[in-house]
Amino acid sequence: MSETIVYRSFAVNSTLPKVMKLNHKTATAVGKGMNYTQSFISKLAHGDSNLQFEQIKSLLEQFPDQSELLVLDICHHLSGGLIPPVADGEAIKSDSEAIGRRAVRELSQAIDALAKAEDEFDTNASAVHDTTDPKEAVWQIWDAIFIGINAAICICHEYDYSLQDLALKRLKVWKKIQIN
Repeated sequence: MSETIVYRSFAVNSTLPKVMKLNHKTATAVGKGMNYTQSFISKLAHGDSNLQFEQIKSLLEQFPDQSELLVLDICHHLSGGLIPPVADGEAIKSDSEAIGRRAVRELSQAIDALAKAEDEFDTNASAVHDTTDPKEAVWQIWDAIFIGINAAICICHEYDYSLQDLALKRLKVWKKIQIN
């Protein structure tokens, strides 16, 4: 089993500038709200300085709306990779139409991989000799979660939903039907 890794500081330069722009905030305004200098916020935004664990709450308080990308980025770093990262690479389009289609493909692949592994899932794990199918199912589920969370953020931004509000409402549903 691998060691759990939790980082005390990390770069947020891939998401902070986007979130600042979405919230119409300057480095000066963010710095003032956090009791830091404009220079420090600019360094965070450009990757010349790392966000410290103790600064997370203060930074997130500066962005009451559309902060999901920053939250996902921070959670990814804090979890040592257990939470997927922001999908912002060159090979992915971030408009809701393109990422929505991509999410459908990833979810379909996850469903197919789960179906292919059903015979292994119906057997005690200790009696399964070839674990290729269950591992592939996990990888495909992971891909679907990665694209899915990013698609949800993109869709919420485009349609002006609060992902946090929607997530909290969904959490109530899960509790009501006793799966959480």
